[in-house]
Amino acid sequence: VVHKLLTLIAWSAGEISSYQRRLLKICCQVARAQHRNAFRGLSPDVKQAVHSFEHAEAEVRPFESRWSRELRLTLQKMNIEVELKSMVDDQVLDIWLPKSQAAVCALGPYSYYTNTTQRTAYSKLHQRLLEMKGYTCMAVPYYE
Repeated sequence: VVHKLLTLIAWSAGEISSYQRRLLKICCQVARAQHRNAFRGLSPDVKQAVHSFEHAEAEVRPFESRWSRELRLTLQKMNIEVELKSMVDDQVLDIWLPKSQAAVCALGPYSYYTNTTQRTAYSKLHQRLLEMKGYTCMAVPYYE
């Protein structure tokens, strides 16, 4: 199934918008990590398309949410060394703790489904990708 989907997407690689390319980049990273054997059997054209999705520069401006900024400033007041870095999504700036190789996931209201404390699939995917890259993730919800 992964092979067929990637083949179909590769055929229309030139018609993909910047937003779609940004999401495909994340999906390709997850698919490559979870289905390594499927990627070995891809045709050269599909491999080239996947490579271009994964390494394409996004045409979006990086953004730090208000909750993330408040959390970062609080950590800095506690004399904790932090850096802002796009580690998963080119548009989202993550809080990175370089001394401990940890990432702080600032979970604002858009990380949850409406009127619930259940996290969105995209929010969980973001954290999962950080963990797959070897970072320790600390999730800090806005409501606590």
